[in-house]
Amino acid sequence: MKKVLATFLLVFMCLTMLTGCQQTKATKLTYKPFSDDEQYLLSLTDNKILMYNLKNLPTNNKYTITLTYEVYKDSKKIEDEIITQAYYDGSSKKDTKTETIGINITSDKIRCITASDSAYYNNKLDIDEDLPKCSESFLANDVDLQPGKDIYLYYATNSSHLSNDLTMGTPIEDNKLNEIIKENELNAFIKLKFEEN
Repeated sequence: MKKVLATFLLVFMCLTMLTGCQQTKATKLTYKPFSDDEQYLLSLTDNKILMYNLKNLPTNNKYTITLTYEVYKDSKKIEDEIITQAYYDGSSKKDTKTETIGINITSDKIRCITASDSAYYNNKLDIDEDLPKCSESFLANDVDLQPGKDIYLYYATNSSHLSNDLTMGTPIEDNKLNEIIKENELNAFIKLKFEEN
């Protein structure tokens, strides 16, 4: 009887461990802060650099990651440009994947680098707005990504104050966005979209 009970307990523990390990983790965007010294040096160059890891990307599904730059002037959208777009075909043998995204914002360009285990690529977008002269806000915490939803990583405005209505890293409704862009003459955003195909 003790052998049967011990065998049953061992089988139950193995099944519990296996089913617990097979739970899928949420795809997460994590902020990678710089050291104080790195921040001081970046401040001297008038560059804004943001670094993020995309963790727990599914390797058995196809997906697209898109970074977009949007500009509103006098409440009208005047620019909606893709900075970079990454496609994944679902052919990896690993369970999950991590990608790193780096964004460099200067007075006339936005540069982006995307790196994974096997490759990296970069892109740049020329811009007319001098974003380092604006009031800025950026995502500095970790968020779970919801497929198909836009999340805002960066916000700049020519006003001396930033809207409290925009929470970085969360999807925002169109009516709330319209309220934010009406408050200031110039509004610039960088947003990320994660889509499973």
